[in-house]
Amino acid sequence: LTLICPLQGLLDPWKPLRSQKEGAYECKKCKKRYIQKQTLNRHVQYECGKQPQFQCTWCGHRAKQKANLLTHLRNRHLTQLNEMLQHTGDISSFFNKVT
Repeated sequence: LTLICPLQGLLDPWKPLRSQKEGAYECKKCKKRYIQKQTLNRHVQYECGKQPQFQCTWCGHRAKQKANLLTHLRNRHLTQLNEMLQHTGDISSFFNKVT
């Protein structure tokens, strides 16, 4: 990673240059571009033109990615989440897809 100040040509630790491959992978449906192929694959599988597939057991909140559902659980249901972990040691049931 090379860091260069656009005004003086000096190294600038606060402004990384963008990769020349930026946006190398494009979604054929919506034309969004991604640097990494795996990010495009996740977008196509879970997000593009699709309803959220992961649902909160407690309130029905839906998310397109498991990580976003976990963030919701931590932010909205931390007490219930901790109780469930103490009793079962497992939260995998929260990551079932909505059918």
